Amino acid sequence: MPSQKQIRTDITNRIVEALEDNLLPWRRPWSVSGNTGRPSNLVRKEPYTGVNPLLLELHSLRHGLNSKWFGTFRQWSDKGCMVKQRPKDVKSGHWGCRIVFARPITKETKKANGETEEKSFFMLRTFTVFNADQVEGDFAESLQVHDEPANGNLPDFQPAEDLIAATEADVRHGGDQAFYKPSEDYI
Repeated sequence: MPSQKQIRTDITNRIVEALEDNLLPWRRPWSVSGNTGRPSNLVRKEPYTGVNPLLLELHSLRHGLNSKWFGTFRQWSDKGCMVKQRPKDVKSGHWGCRIVFARPITKETKKANGETEEKSFFMLRTFTVFNADQVEGDFAESLQVHDEPANGNLPDFQPAEDLIAATEADVRHGGDQAFYKPSEDYI
């Protein structure tokens, strides 16, 4: 089992690697399918929390997955499904997504003078989950996205760009704030 520090380092490394590979989850377009949205657990039917939504979204972008539903090997197996074999182009250990379960723990310790002291920390544990698109079986099929192209093609922003250009507004990029400056009439 990895140590708390190893878990934190692994998460940081995965985020940095995704940014270096230009996997930017905030650029993913919206969808109307009931099987898309915030990454959620297939058994609890609840969205993941903490750092897990980011890790799962990056995993989905890396592998071209569209469904929001994730589960462990055992959860899928209990639903009569089977995780697909890892494709040859995916490194060993990278087909599933390692997520983190964090539970706050409070521990009482005795000081040298006999007084007790409470210390709080998070106990971290990792689990590997698989997306519905990585699984075979009728239940998994019902959780997959069938009405959209794979990899979520980016929408055509050109009509919006044309509309903004047609306003002939003075739009300037830079700085660290978005605003309209009436005295100089620019955005």
